Amino acid sequence: MKQRKLLIFLLTFFLANTTYAQVSKSIDVGKIETVIFDDGIQSTTNKPMSHVIYPRGSLVTLWDYVETTTYMPGGIMRNAATLVGHRNWTDTTGKFWPYHITGHCNGRSFGPGDPFQFTVPDEIGYTIHRYYRYPPPQIVIDGMHVEKPFPTLGDEVAPDKIWGTADVMVECHYRLSNGLDVYQKNLAWSQPDHDDYVVWDLTFINTGNTDSDEDIEKPGQSLDSVVIMKHYEGIPNGGMFPYGSWCGVTEDQDTRLSYPQDDDSLRMSYYALSRKAGHDYDCYGGKCEIAWGGNPDSINGTRWPGHITLFAPKNTSVQQTFPISDIAASNDPAQPSMYSTIEDGVISNLEDIQDTFDYKEPYRCMRKGIWGYTDTALPENDAAQHMNLLYDVYDTTATGAKTWYDIPQDRIQENDPDLGHYEARSLPYYDFSTQPKFSIGPYNMAFEDTIRFVYAVAVGSINPKNALLMGKMYAEGNARNYEWLAEMDSAEIREEYVRRDPVAEIYGEIDPSTIWRGGGLNAMAKDYVVATGRDSLFISGMNAQRNFNQNYNIPASPAPPSVFEVWSRPDAIELSWSYEAGYEPTTNLAGFKIYRAQGGTKFAMAADSTITGDWEMIDSLGPDEESFNDTEGIISGFDYYYCITAVSNSGIESGRWLTMTKEPFAARLTDFPKANLDSVVIVPNPLNVRDRQFPASEHKIIFKNLPGECTIRIFTESGELVKTIQHTDGSGSAFWQDFWYLTTSNNQRPASGLYIAHIQIPAGDWVTRKFVIVR
Repeated sequence: MKQRKLLIFLLTFFLANTTYAQVSKSIDVGKIETVIFDDGIQSTTNKPMSHVIYPRGSLVTLWDYVETTTYMPGGIMRNAATLVGHRNWTDTTGKFWPYHITGHCNGRSFGPGDPFQFTVPDEIGYTIHRYYRYPPPQIVIDGMHVEKPFPTLGDEVAPDKIWGTADVMVECHYRLSNGLDVYQKNLAWSQPDHDDYVVWDLTFINTGNTDSDEDIEKPGQSLDSVVIMKHYEGIPNGGMFPYGSWCGVTEDQDTRLSYPQDDDSLRMSYYALSRKAGHDYDCYGGKCEIAWGGNPDSINGTRWPGHITLFAPKNTSVQQTFPISDIAASNDPAQPSMYSTIEDGVISNLEDIQDTFDYKEPYRCMRKGIWGYTDTALPENDAAQHMNLLYDVYDTTATGAKTWYDIPQDRIQENDPDLGHYEARSLPYYDFSTQPKFSIGPYNMAFEDTIRFVYAVAVGSINPKNALLMGKMYAEGNARNYEWLAEMDSAEIREEYVRRDPVAEIYGEIDPSTIWRGGGLNAMAKDYVVATGRDSLFISGMNAQRNFNQNYNIPASPAPPSVFEVWSRPDAIELSWSYEAGYEPTTNLAGFKIYRAQGGTKFAMAADSTITGDWEMIDSLGPDEESFNDTEGIISGFDYYYCITAVSNSGIESGRWLTMTKEPFAARLTDFPKANLDSVVIVPNPLNVRDRQFPASEHKIIFKNLPGECTIRIFTESGELVKTIQHTDGSGSAFWQDFWYLTTSNNQRPASGLYIAHIQIPAGDWVTRKFVIVR
């Protein structure tokens, strides 16, 4: 107890006497991975690239894979921002502001420590917490623990603190300089029907506290015409130039836009790769054009990300804490009140604003999008203003103010007899990414009033197998005969495609010399399949909305095994699992399912047509089973990856990503031990880290035909010892493979050159073998 008190004192002292630095927690229990910061700031001014939201899969079928990387091009969005604007406000110095904005936005946002946004530590000094429903599984591959560290500061296994049935919840508390306290909760689920979205649940409370201490600087303050805007940069192609992206909004059969609708409406802005003007081929569904080393036949840019508004209040004086007794009566279906995709006028360097009237135009843009931007001198802004005149607005918000749907790009091809035709994709700000944003409000907030604002980030995509098959058929000019399309006539294909693709081209007979693969029906059929990815996004969005409508109480998935071990053996790959005491699902466990992939975790086809990452269920076991030997269909020399899920009596599985073994930590068949050292070989030799000379093994040296126990010492040509490997598992194989890449004893990557392996058994006999590494 004394040690704990000392730790608390030292931590509190440290936090109080150092310059503030962001603290973050990751969420990765499902198919979307993101990092949550304790001050709510998710923009580029902070930790480089960690602000990006990465999709790890999509909904359509098992193991649909979008892309996961550790750098920006793998993301679907970045530079997430939250701005809060209001009117007629007097600050603590007595200065009157006709318009005022605080918060953070894009790369021009306020950074940690700036006097606009403050973290609020708890009584221990923690600024962010992460709660798990079950202990994160330990994953052991051939004796090596490969799971992320747990717990870190602020982590707990605490299901009683989690809202609803979420598998993980991250919470933090920060404060804005206008006297709003913000309580943020992020929730995510691992079960397959709900693992492709992450929820942001924000509660803004008018406390009158404008700085980092607990004194109330503006007791009893009221805030006039509060507008909360979310901004983000959409990079559905992973940021690979020179594509841009476009943004649409959901719609129904009867109205151009989806608001107001019935209680089952989907309030979502979504975006995908643009079919940018000026390309000499149909790039829809691709990732990078020829000039950038891309392949137009590769259908690998099929992501459809979206932001779904789950809740915005009708009345700020009504209790909005969790749970809400009558969500339908509290949730305003007319919110968000603004959608926009234009950056100018909305994103301003607020840190440089000095004059009280300089906030007017940014506030108007938060409220009305480009309608609020008065400077139309720039051609793109003038065009955007004209395009807005083609669309209706709805006088349906709770305050009676207009709802502004700014530049609905799902109709950018339409013409107006007076205004002419505007081609948004030819404008310069579509060169890289779109800038979607949406606002709720305006609200008048009395002292202690609340605004609860809840949204989800989701992603959909077509199955990677479908993408691979369609890419091949498209390259052959035979896309219209793809699977179900073969049973449809040309008119049906066009009708279904146009219905799904908000930026549908009007396909006709196109000159093959100007459009890749001839355009026409071949391109339309390919694009129709790509556009079905929007279907999976919509399903994910509806699942998120229904989950919120149940106060996050969808059926919970059973606990996954607490420990999952995979062992490489000469005649099988052994799997075993167990539960930590207190977390055994004894009442509703129906059994387990085992999944396996060969060569990698991401679906792909190598140049030699070898398929990797093709996940398949290889067995279903009873609830009392604790081990499994995999012997069917495995081939010596290939890497294998596994995961295990627990299945409830109602058929709900635990998260497949929770126990997945990930690259490069693979299992493989080993050799039977040899009686002597005569036949020891090293493969691949040479090892070229740029080429896959051995199946799925760019960064692995394998020693084969070993005795069951020996010591391997690796030297440079000059005699410097760079690595020692103790081989004691009784097999005939050993591996030089460390975390991510083979490394030396000093955790450095070995340089190109000749290396000498000295292999010695306990009895003293030894041999040497030479091998080469090429970088």
